[in-house]
Amino acid sequence: MERNEFEQLAENVRGHILTMVERLAPAQAPEFAEDVAQDTLLKLWTLRQRLDEYASPQALAMTIARRRAIDLLRERGQTVALDSVAEPEAERAVADASEAAAADERLGALMQAVESLPPGQQLVVRMRHFDLLEIDEIARLTGQSPGAVRTSLSRARGAMRRYFLSRE
Repeated sequence: MERNEFEQLAENVRGHILTMVERLAPAQAPEFAEDVAQDTLLKLWTLRQRLDEYASPQALAMTIARRRAIDLLRERGQTVALDSVAEPEAERAVADASEAAAADERLGALMQAVESLPPGQQLVVRMRHFDLLEIDEIARLTGQSPGAVRTSLSRARGAMRRYFLSRE
């Protein structure tokens, strides 16, 4: 990919990255989204010679951005010592921790269900439900028609439903 092509790609995906990161981490400062966008564009720049191998460099950019945002959020994780918290708050913290553990378990199961899907369905599910892209945008990025994206999403959701029902 030539420099001018890359600059056009970067211009096209930068706004989408910022929007996705702000939705993913609304409590973070706006600079956080900007950092993720810059890191993503730097990674894409290092991959620029191989970007033509990907069906959708935009989808790749969104995936890189989402993973980078999650990594940065994990790095910034803060812990609170329970002995420095008043007793009722400590009980609430324990309840919150058990709720968080249950949520982590549900998220893990959801991710396993998504990973059990064929690659094309995984892509549209991730773009629609994790990156929060609209059907038309997914269609544009993947080169599919909006109807094909809807069909793929429907089939993926059905497969995930069957996956969860088989686990019960």
